[in-house]
Amino acid sequence: MLVFTVVTGFNKTLVTYGGLPTQPVGLQLIDCGWVRLLAWQYASIAAPYWRLYWNGNSGASLLFDGRCTHLVPSRGVLIPPQTACATRLRQPVWHFCMHFVTVPSGLWMSPGVYPFAVGHRLRPLLDDLAQRLRDETPRIGLRTTLLCHSLVYDALSQVADGGLAPRWKDERIERVVRLMAGNLSTPLSVSELAHRTGMHLNTFIRFFKRVTGHTPHDYYKHLRMERAVFLLLSTRGSIEEVAAQTGYCDRFDFSRAFARRHGIGPAAFRRRHSSPIPPPPPS
Repeated sequence: MLVFTVVTGFNKTLVTYGGLPTQPVGLQLIDCGWVRLLAWQYASIAAPYWRLYWNGNSGASLLFDGRCTHLVPSRGVLIPPQTACATRLRQPVWHFCMHFVTVPSGLWMSPGVYPFAVGHRLRPLLDDLAQRLRDETPRIGLRTTLLCHSLVYDALSQVADGGLAPRWKDERIERVVRLMAGNLSTPLSVSELAHRTGMHLNTFIRFFKRVTGHTPHDYYKHLRMERAVFLLLSTRGSIEEVAAQTGYCDRFDFSRAFARRHGIGPAAFRRRHSSPIPPPPPS
């Protein structure tokens, strides 16, 4: 923080400005689309990634924890990972949807449906995105991707006071997690992580578990699996390629570890959760 004292005549004014961000927040976009919903009736639907929804007209709603949230043009919603909610559709709607993950697993929010306002600033952005997605499907351009990121950051900033926060509040843990996230294809040993934080190995393991509730080894596996989910859903890479990029020695080792965590193999997981957004009908 920078502090200045400004003296004008007999008056003194203390001026402060500047500061450091508490934590870098990165995003990785999985997919997005602008589609005409003719049917949208799910008793319960959850996903291992963030979802952002906005509808160009009324007619759809989400049910979570006994409460109904209507999707209307004046507001969108953010849904954190692993939030199971029901969907309802009274009439066809134009539906903007975006799926993304935060990097590296840095933000946490309790399950729920979090509305954000779509005012004079976001509405033109959404209209622009809708038009671009009509023109660019199935692959979107760089400017469209950047506009999607801008939309997500704006929406996250609106719901931040509702409980959005860095997952870990200790600087040393955040530094270790960033080290892990930056070395997924060739994982660092726990002793190397301890060395880089300036701690004795046993002290580091106890400290990490006290703050996070997990051993460093288990949390490293968690980050690698999160990355694997992102790669399975956002790329066409083979299972062997996903295994290599997440630090597993081969496809079989990766598939066994993935099935233990998710109850289903990576190929079946990809088929179940990958729902290519269909091209919109003619205007």
